[in-house]
Amino acid sequence: MATFRLSLQRLWQSHIPSHLCKPTQAWKIPSHGYAVKKLTGAKGAKAMAAAGGVQRKRLEVETDPEKLCKFVCGGNIYKEGSDPELKPDSEYPDWLWELRTERGSVPLEELEPDTYKYWQCLRHTEMKRVAKLRKAKHKFKDFRKVYTW
Repeated sequence: MATFRLSLQRLWQSHIPSHLCKPTQAWKIPSHGYAVKKLTGAKGAKAMAAAGGVQRKRLEVETDPEKLCKFVCGGNIYKEGSDPELKPDSEYPDWLWELRTERGSVPLEELEPDTYKYWQCLRHTEMKRVAKLRKAKHKFKDFRKVYTW
């Protein structure tokens, strides 16, 4: 029994780092290697600015209607230069005016039924419907016990 206990103790000590095996520091975890706490919110942004951290560059919103109609505001990607000028509609390709600009995925009714995207979307919507039904099933579990007719 004593040899078994001794072998377990050796096994336990062999897997523990040597600085943790000392009796005074047996359960202390070294914390010098961990990351600094992240600052969040308005206080965090102000603290980062005071510490010399990087601040985001914000573009001012253009309010001049003439400039909005003639130029692509914010379209200049270079440090120097000006925003690109808008051309007449005839100089742009026809497919540009047929692009979908609404947010979200394409509705199932607009997809062709013989495409992979259609069946993928159909499977996804069906999985969402079944998940919703399963959730509702647990919500009204004791429905028959409460209402008996």
